[in-house]
Amino acid sequence: MIADSGIAGTNNPEAIMIMWLTGKELGFKPMASLTNIFVVNDRPALNKHIINALLQKEGWVASLVENFVKVEGVNDHRTTYEFRNVKKLKEVVAMKMELAKQKDVNDEIKASILKDLDEISKAYIQRYSFTHSQAYRMKLLEKSTWQNMTEIMMQSRALVLGARQVAPRALMGMPEISEIADVHNVNYELDETGNVTIQQ
Repeated sequence: MIADSGIAGTNNPEAIMIMWLTGKELGFKPMASLTNIFVVNDRPALNKHIINALLQKEGWVASLVENFVKVEGVNDHRTTYEFRNVKKLKEVVAMKMELAKQKDVNDEIKASILKDLDEISKAYIQRYSFTHSQAYRMKLLEKSTWQNMTEIMMQSRALVLGARQVAPRALMGMPEISEIADVHNVNYELDETGNVTIQQ
């Protein structure tokens, strides 16, 4: 019935079941799974919107801080996302506030603990970039989607590479749709939000 409706973007019942069950394992409801997960070469792949949702479940917030900016001193451009684990950072702030209330801890010990907490905080603020030269070396710029929508494609790649580093458990090793489509030379297009539409 779903295959006939066109809701899932495919009329392949096996692919629909893979999308449905993958989404269920990730904690998403059926409609979210059928519109945000594709099957490319028999492997489930995620769009960048569901990747953001998975990050947020783990407490991470991804912010685009550099959008195709010129890299100083070289002929290159860079796109960068900053990842902040707001849940963990709030915990660190709470620990600092609790420490400040302690009257029976001397200032030297407090300063040492605060220094340790500052170091811990750094682990919860990470930046990951993807450069135009990387795309060139990977021969991505030969593909029409990369030529026509370079900035959006670089955003997607920077996001997923960073997400895989800061929250590997959230993505469960699954690729982003354009990643696996590029590897297998599967044709796709992007909508206005950067969401991938597979066209095989």
